[in-house]
Amino acid sequence: MKGPIMAIYLKYKGSLIAVLILILLGILQIHNAFFHPITRGFDADAHIEYIKYIQNTKSLPIIFEGWQYYQAPLYYLLGVFMAQFIYLKFFGVCLYFLLLILAYKLYKNQFRKANQNFLILGVLFIATLPVLLYQSISIGNEFLSMVLISLALIFYHMKKINTVKTALALGVLLGLAIAVKATAFVLVAGIFLDFIISHKDFIAKIKSFGLVLYAMIGIGGMHYITNFIYYGKLLAAPDNFPQYFSFLQPVSPRNFEFFTTMKGFFTMDLFQSHHYSFLSGTYFSWFYDGHNIVVPVQEFSKAGTMLIFMSFPIFFLMVFGFIQTVKHLNIHNRIFILYTVLLFGSYILYNFHLPYFSTVKGSFIASLALPAGYFFLKGFDRFQKYSGVVSLYFLIYSLILVKHFWILDWWY
Repeated sequence: MKGPIMAIYLKYKGSLIAVLILILLGILQIHNAFFHPITRGFDADAHIEYIKYIQNTKSLPIIFEGWQYYQAPLYYLLGVFMAQFIYLKFFGVCLYFLLLILAYKLYKNQFRKANQNFLILGVLFIATLPVLLYQSISIGNEFLSMVLISLALIFYHMKKINTVKTALALGVLLGLAIAVKATAFVLVAGIFLDFIISHKDFIAKIKSFGLVLYAMIGIGGMHYITNFIYYGKLLAAPDNFPQYFSFLQPVSPRNFEFFTTMKGFFTMDLFQSHHYSFLSGTYFSWFYDGHNIVVPVQEFSKAGTMLIFMSFPIFFLMVFGFIQTVKHLNIHNRIFILYTVLLFGSYILYNFHLPYFSTVKGSFIASLALPAGYFFLKGFDRFQKYSGVVSLYFLIYSLILVKHFWILDWWY
């Protein structure tokens, strides 16, 4: 019996390790959802205030009445139906696992000849991203936004938008996404460009994309139409009303040094890099918790530094995969490149528009998680025979991640 058992183990060891990792991360997420303060997060107080406003007034707020009142309302309308705010955090945990399922379906569709162990690595890449771990248990609209964007991205990638039914379905998904947060407009732009490139028949592509826009505006456009009518802007925000709002933050000059300095990586300044460095500030809030949403500020974090060092091979494989995808661009992967370039470009422009430390954060580009997982797999493609070894690497990485992100009683 030893021979067959060992053969089964060798065949499925990657899957077994992945199940163990997902169980560990599931326990971490449930524990942290219970103990993470509802007011700790990116403007969590303001998001809670938005929900309470709707509960108390039975109406949507005016933009300049509150800090987050400019946001599209769907997340907050969902929050109204939650008996307690902790349910919103568990809603985020459910979305986290839904995202992992979506990731597996996407990668299985894209890498059809790959073995199970290889595909699971893409899921583990997503599952272990700190930006998703801390965002999913925080009160705020960003995580729901990125999940809906990911769902729309997968639908567009896997379905041919050449019928009325599929065009309307995509429009509904995009409408839900923009009804949560305006970030989804970047995906709309990416899909439009992909439409233009893919379709030779100009009339056909206008008709198809017109149906997408029709459904999208019908589902999620009212917020933006109202903005345009009352304020003359589709995307009105607090910075449009300086008479009511002030960022109360020092300006961080957006110069060449800010966008190129690597100082944070050499000093491992995990908690302050976003004040002076675009690169390390973004990296530490993507592959760590640079804004202290879960992990308290420390003078120097050994575990945090170890996590960053362990993330470097993962990151470099992702970058290598991005380059490989650009070199072998085709109809099946083009939307990943378009969306990545457009969203990261928008993130840079946003930093020029609002030059504050609070605008340097990985959560703004969290919806790149699925494309990033694809790029990681693309970079690792030629090394598939080492999938078992990399699964063990992810296990060690996850153990450190769980130990370091596990909320303790005395943290807050």
